Amino acid sequence: MDMERIESKLDTFATMVIKDATHKAGMLLDKARAENQDRMENAEISFLRDAYQSIHEAMNKIEKENNEVYSAKLFEAKQLLYKKRQQIMDAVFQRVQDRLEQYRMGKEYPDRLEAFLRKGLNEVKAGEVQVIVDSMDLACVEQIKERLNQSFTIRQSEEPLMGGCIVINRATGLMADYSFSTRLEQQREVFLESSGMNINF
Repeated sequence: MDMERIESKLDTFATMVIKDATHKAGMLLDKARAENQDRMENAEISFLRDAYQSIHEAMNKIEKENNEVYSAKLFEAKQLLYKKRQQIMDAVFQRVQDRLEQYRMGKEYPDRLEAFLRKGLNEVKAGEVQVIVDSMDLACVEQIKERLNQSFTIRQSEEPLMGGCIVINRATGLMADYSFSTRLEQQREVFLESSGMNINF
C-alpha cells in the first residue's frame, strides 16, 4: 500500500516535472522562434535597405550620365549655331566693307571725311591735337588741314580704319573716334541684337 502510494506520488511528481519541462521547452521554443523571426526581419530590412541604396546610386549614375550627354549635345549644338552665326555676320559685313571701299573711291567721301574731321576737332578742343587716318587718306587730310588753317599733326593708323578718322588731344586725353572700323564694330553688336541671333553659352 505504501508502495502504491509512493508510486502514485512518483507518477504525480513525474507528471508535474514533465509538464513543467514541457512548458519550459515550449517557452524556450517560442523564444527561439521569436528571436529567429527578429533575425529574419532584421536581415530582410537590411537587405531592402541595401537594395534601395543600390537602386538609388544606379539612378543617380544614370541621371548624371544623361545630364552629361545632354550638356555635351547642347554645347555642340550651340557651337554649330555660333559658327553659322559668324558665317552669316561675316558675309553681311564683308558686303558692307565692300560698299565702304566703293564709297571711299567716290566723289562724296572727301567731303564726308572733312565733316568727320571738323566734328572731331570741335570735340577735343585746342591743344596738342593729332589726327589718325589710313594711309590712303593722308593726302586728303593734308589738303583739308590747309583749308581749315588749324594746327594738328597727322599720323597713319597702325590698324585699318576703313575710312574716317580718329582725333586725339594729347594734352587733355580727349578723343573723338569717327573711324568706319569702330562704327562697323558697333553695328555688329546692333545687328546681333536686332537680328535675334544672340547665343547665350
